[in-house]
Amino acid sequence: MTPSSELNDELRIATPGGAFACSLGYALAIALFGLAVHNLLHRPIVPTFSMIASILWICVVAIVVSAGVRDEGGFPQYIVNRLGCYSDYHFVRIQFADGVACRLLVGYLLLGRSLRTLNISVDAISSLHWSSGQATSMAGRDMDDWSVVLWYDYLKGHQRKPYPGVRNEEVFIIGPTGPKVEIEKFGKRVIQFLIANGILMRPGKDDCEYLRDKANDVLRTSK
Repeated sequence: MTPSSELNDELRIATPGGAFACSLGYALAIALFGLAVHNLLHRPIVPTFSMIASILWICVVAIVVSAGVRDEGGFPQYIVNRLGCYSDYHFVRIQFADGVACRLLVGYLLLGRSLRTLNISVDAISSLHWSSGQATSMAGRDMDDWSVVLWYDYLKGHQRKPYPGVRNEEVFIIGPTGPKVEIEKFGKRVIQFLIANGILMRPGKDDCEYLRDKANDVLRTSK
């Protein structure tokens, strides 16, 4: 059977968790924002210090949210990216069109709906690697904060100006963070999944990096 653009091959990934912490953080931020708005609406009876604190908090929230909305592709996508912690079904999918792998999808199921946190062309994939995070860098020892990172080309043009020494590509973290042993196993599962679906990946500079073999892609013609 020749797959249509509606058929996918799927790899389940671990849920990031943290639903309680996210709920607590969101509730606190919303409550403080509501209190700040209340203070502005009742400024004649609100102390000056409280007014200044309220204005500063509203500005901080506005800056953080507007930056997130801009960087993440709009307000709907911003909301989708925040709700992932409430799902226990996360996935990586390869979408096919006429028997050829055409898109890489990362997302989750919530209330029976499939929501996507990443949706890119297979041709945009640059590399995938796993490494420790900022906590390890700051502490000077392994803090079990490893993650699998996907680098991909931003096909609609350069979204940001690269910093010196930083690759001029977009970056996306797949799955949760954790100890090196677990994340390495997960990273290799993702690599095997991509290769099995015709997206050739070759070793990079070390055993934690794989590059997409753009010159020799052999896309699957059947499933």
